[in-house]
Amino acid sequence: MVRPQDPLSASAEVDQDDSKPRVQTAVRTVAILLCVARSGNGLKAKEISEQLDLPRQVTYHLLHTMLGTGILRRNAQNRYVLGLAAAPIAEGFRRQIAPPELIAPKVRAAVAATGETAYASGWIDGRIVVLATARPGDNRRFRRLRCPTAIAATPTREPRASCCWP
Repeated sequence: MVRPQDPLSASAEVDQDDSKPRVQTAVRTVAILLCVARSGNGLKAKEISEQLDLPRQVTYHLLHTMLGTGILRRNAQNRYVLGLAAAPIAEGFRRQIAPPELIAPKVRAAVAATGETAYASGWIDGRIVVLATARPGDNRRFRRLRCPTAIAATPTREPRASCCWP
């Protein structure tokens, strides 16, 4: 059964209190979207079904629905990939996670003082996230990372970095 997962980890554990999703179809749909988004070149329906341990019929039903909305599409190899309707989600995420402009001068000052690359980070949903970076000689005023990186650490595992989106 597919359970809600943290978008930063394909193997995230679910809190015991939240182990029963309210709308199973919504959870499965999000799981499929995340699975496809993490893939390099898209996935076949069978691969999605196997990776998420979903019945094949359920997988096909959800994929067909997502094709109809444009959130997914089939590429030339007949693999499911993100569709154009996913673009506003990615853009909205970048816009909403962007660091406040008040930290930009501090990051640039760190680069000027050290001659090294500097990063701005913060806490988002209990994780340390690298929000932005500035490099020596970078002519742009301030640049955001293409992929914010989250560093997750718990008492039972070592810190690890993972990309929030492919």
